[in-house]
Amino acid sequence: MIYIKIFENQAGEIRGFLVRGHAGYAPKGEDIICAGVSALVQAAVLGLRHFLEKLPQVETGQEENARLQVPRAPGKRRRGGKETEEGVFFKVVLPESLGEKDREAARIILETLEMGLQGIALGYRKYVDIRRCRAHDEV
Repeated sequence: MIYIKIFENQAGEIRGFLVRGHAGYAPKGEDIICAGVSALVQAAVLGLRHFLEKLPQVETGQEENARLQVPRAPGKRRRGGKETEEGVFFKVVLPESLGEKDREAARIILETLEMGLQGIALGYRKYVDIRRCRAHDEV
């Protein structure tokens, strides 16, 4: 399962996102769901890096090292009282202080990303879980 969290601020503006896990739809290298999610995420990061004056914080790696908190799912093991699942993750957080032009560019890029991810999740509910959350500190 690919778990996606879209981070929003109090005004409902997207401030970043976290993508983690594997779809498990097909063998490695043949999984169209992982490929689709990965392409959308990479395009969004490239867009943010290209169009924003202040670069977003981007973090990638293996979940084992990061100990990410994830949604509760049956059959997953616990670490430190949190439900976790092994796998890769990709986390992007916008800087706190963005100018008006950067905020608008980031809004367009991140809302387009969310629409694309929602489209994949709609077609493959068993493989993609996407949610919005207010705080990214707990991740």
